[in-house]
This record gives sequence, C-alpha cells and structure tokens, in this order.
Amino acid sequence: MYVITTLSNDRYLTDKDGYVLEYSNGFRQSPDSESRKEWQITGVWYNKGFGYIGYLSLESIAIYAARNKENLFLTNGEPRYGLTDIDHGTQRIHCKKDRNGVTSITET
Repeated sequence: MYVITTLSNDRYLTDKDGYVLEYSNGFRQSPDSESRKEWQITGVWYNKGFGYIGYLSLESIAIYAARNKENLFLTNGEPRYGLTDIDHGTQRIHCKKDRNGVTSITET
C-alpha cells in the first residue's frame, strides 16, 4: 500500500497496484470491491526540459522517495513531480504541480 500527499494536502491511500482506496475528500472503498479498479494512480511525471516529460511508475517513485526525500522538490522549493492516473478509463496527468505536486510517497 502507498500513502501519497500533495502540496494542497490531498491524501491518497492506494493498494500495491495503485488503486485508490481512500482519498482526503472522504472517498473510501473496500480493497475487495471490484469498483476500486475505476481509479488508479499509475505514477508520476516530471519535466525533462525542451517540452518533454518523463514518467516514473508508482513503485519506482516510492523507492526513490524513501532514499531521497529532499529530491521530491526543486531548488526553488516547488514539487518536482505531479501525479498520473487512470480514472474511469481515462488517462490523466495532474498538470498543476504548484497545487497538486507530490510532497511525499511512502510504502506501508
């Protein structure tokens, strides 16, 4: 399971595959529920420069964050990573890192 928090204090609790079980707005669902597969955090994106973006899987960023907590932020203090997810079959990139930037990811 992963616990993900963002700059706007949103908190996501996911299972090991990234399916969202709890969200800070009160959303909750059972780990055994088949409907849980409608919303999945797939990983994070980051700027590579020159209009390109990079991607890290949820498992990769959790391992990286455990070793390099300070590197989740740029030197100006802004979050380095934004979330990517699949919601009801639609792939999304949470673009506003100044609001939705990842501040912590921990594996529980």
